[in-house]
Order: sequence, then C-alpha cells, then structure tokens
Amino acid sequence: MHYYAIDLESFVFSGAWKYARLTGEERKRADNGTLVRHVEQLLELLRSCGVKLTFFAVGEIHDWYPDLLAAVRAEGHEIGWHTHRHTYLYRPGNIGGELALSRDFIGAFGIRGFQAPAIVMNRADYPALAAAGIRYSASVYSALPPYEVDGVREVPVSTHPYGGREIPVRYPARMGFGMLARELPFGSSLFLKVLGWKWVSRLIRDAEKRGRSANLFVHNWQLFDEPRTARMDRLWENFRNPLTIPYRFNVREEFTCLLKEHEFGRLDGALGEAPAPPAPERARPSGGGDARQDGRDGRAANREATCVRACI
Repeated sequence: MHYYAIDLESFVFSGAWKYARLTGEERKRADNGTLVRHVEQLLELLRSCGVKLTFFAVGEIHDWYPDLLAAVRAEGHEIGWHTHRHTYLYRPGNIGGELALSRDFIGAFGIRGFQAPAIVMNRADYPALAAAGIRYSASVYSALPPYEVDGVREVPVSTHPYGGREIPVRYPARMGFGMLARELPFGSSLFLKVLGWKWVSRLIRDAEKRGRSANLFVHNWQLFDEPRTARMDRLWENFRNPLTIPYRFNVREEFTCLLKEHEFGRLDGALGEAPAPPAPERARPSGGGDARQDGRDGRAANREATCVRACI
C-alpha cells in the first residue's frame, strides 16, 4: 500500500500580501466558491477511481464551509491538518499559534495527521503536535521509512537518492537545488508533469523493491481550473522562485493514471506500520466474499474507464 495526499487549499492562501492582510471572511469572498467546486470535482474523480485518500486541509476552510470537510469525511477520506492559514513554519514555535487557531477544527474531526506547507518542518515543533493529539506527520523529504520523533510518527514524503545511498534527515528539509543534487523528491507533485506519470510510477516500484511504501501529495489547484487572478498570482511566484514553474501545469491526467497503476490509501494507514528506529538527522538552521469481490472488480473497471485513454 502506498499513500497519496491532497493538500486542500485555496489560492487566497498563496502568501500574496493582498490576501494575507484580509480577514477570513474577506478571503472566503475572494475565493468565490472555487474551493467548493474543486472539492466536488475531486470527490467525483476519487469516487470513479474507487480510492480513499487523506485531505490535508487548511483550518480556515472549516470556518468558511463547516459542512464541506464533513462531506469529504463522509465518503471515507481522512481529514488531516495543513496549518490554519497555510503558514510556512520557517521559525521554530510558529506552529503554536496555528494550533491555537485550529483547536476547534482539530477537535471536531479528531485529526491525527499533519503536513507542513512546503514540507518545511522544524525538529523542535514535534512536541507541540503531540500535545495537540497529532499522531503522525508527513513533513520531511526522505527515502527513509516512517520513524518516531517526540511522540509523533514521521512518514516522509518520498525521495529517490542517487546511487541508492541512505541520506540523513535534514530539518527543515526544504526543497532546493541542494536537495536536488542529493536526491529526487518524486513524492512532490512538482515533478509529476516534469517526469511524467510513467517515470514516477517506476520510482514507486523502486521503493516497493526496497520494501518501502511511497508517499506522494498533490494540490487541488493542480487538478482543476482556477480564476484568472489566481493564475496571475502564481505567475508572479514563478518569477520569484523558478523552481515553482512546473506547478503551472495541470496534472489531473497524470494523477489519475497513477491511481490506476498503484494501490493508494489513507495516510493514517502508516500508523499500523512498524516504525523504524529514530532516523539519523543532520540539523541545519531553520528559515461478504462475493460482494466484496464484485466491488473490487467494479472499482477496477471504473479506474480503467477513467484512465484508459490518458495512460497509454
């Protein structure tokens, strides 16, 4: 079993100053229902593929649309936490304020999983997650299996180290040219269009050969259309950070093909895996029988019907 997560967020959490200075209600109005449409389309896609995944949701979404995430959970998907306002955790301790803002959300859904925006996690922040009842995190890039940190199980987003060597975990493990020189973080949806789904599939199979489950994520806004203003905001981000340019391309077909090709499930399934010993770290400064079979056959048929043209 492999893992695929959806980072559920609106374009108004892009970090652009014009949205950051707004109130939550004003951000909701700016979103103008885009997020609701994305969730509806996403649930339809996952229903056709017969898979249940984890949605790491920005907490403010629960303030906007109290019933939206309940509808996601009602279809068998897991709800995880992605900070309250998509705040980047460059500084140790910033997570405390986000946890306080999301206290009601985390409690209402009994949330157990967390993924840091941009996969930037500080080693010192795990105790705060554990104290809030968070049992696992998917907030570092590594090829290592799940490991324990201060009462939280870290389930790394998958990488492929060049030469197959084991690379110590770095905190924070922010993606950059230094990381790309050591290992390829194929678990990031940044590479889904660059590599193509077939190459990502090969890397997943390579992880299987090493006895590892692959852990990947994708954003809802990479799968469905956004308003023109959102596309222009992302274009500005591309100028600031050229590494983000691949995020401009829609990856719905590639995502769907991977769902067809491999067995994916919810990330809370990693809590049942036997943990590895604590990972070596290298710190750096922070910045009924037949009926069940019929169901499986039906889901397989749906996946084939959805993907057959795109995945040849």
